[in-house]
Formats: sequence, C-alpha cells, structure tokens
Amino acid sequence: DRIFISLSEEINHIENYLEIEKFRHDDKFHYKIDVNSNVDSDVTIPKMLIFTFVENAVKHGIRPLNNDGFIHLKISSNKKYYLVDIMDNGIGIKKAGKRSKDSTKKGINTVDKISNYFKEVKKRRISYEITYLNSNKENPGTCVKLYLPKVTK
Repeated sequence: DRIFISLSEEINHIENYLEIEKFRHDDKFHYKIDVNSNVDSDVTIPKMLIFTFVENAVKHGIRPLNNDGFIHLKISSNKKYYLVDIMDNGIGIKKAGKRSKDSTKKGINTVDKISNYFKEVKKRRISYEITYLNSNKENPGTCVKLYLPKVTK
C-alpha cells in the first residue's frame, strides 16, 4: 500500500525473509547484515528494492549450492549516496542464468521499473552493478552494488 518505506522497515523485512528461508532449507546458509553508523535508518527508500536483490541471491545463488551459503548485506553512506552491497558465495551469475530456465526475470525488471519511477518522482537515478565476487571458478559468488541517491524532501 506504500511505495516508499523506511530503510529500517526494509531491513526488518529482509531479516524475516532470510530467517524463513534458512528454516525452509535446514540452515543451508547464514547471513550477516551490517549497517554503518553513518546511515540514517529512517530514510525512505523504494519498497522491496534491496529485498529483490537479496531474494535473487537466495533463489539463484545459494539454493543450488552443495555446500554452506553465506549472504552479506552491507549498507553505508557518503555525501551523495546510500551504498548497498549484497554479496553471496553462490554459484555465480553465469551458472545461475543457465540453471534458471524457468526464471521469469521479474526481479531485475521490477528493480528497473522502481528505478525509473524513482527518477520520475525524485529526479535522481538509482543505479546498480552486478559482478562476480571472486575468481573461484566453482562458486564465484555474486556482488551487487546498489547506489541509492540521497534526496531532500
């Protein structure tokens, strides 16, 4: 019912989701959420934006693993942006793409729509990068860097 929520609400939603997924998958993965002290947790952000990347990490990176998975969500801030890093030790982008023939690709499409709407309303662009976390060929992991522009009310 709301397009924007506080960062603390988004983090709470993510924590609840990760706890449920851990339970569903017999503690197959662990996670860590770090929010830097310079981040205003009351700032409003587009609802489900960070969540969508975390959900993709679980569904496409961690679930297919034969070993223990790990997701690290880090949020920091500079003068212009809230910087969000979502890192996992999963199978990586290329393998996930090959395995996900049934994937609807709705997650990234949703993020792009949110970003476009944010640009229309706030006149600032949300951007993101998706790369391999490391060079391990078996499970290279994924790193998403999300740049949420700071806007004045």
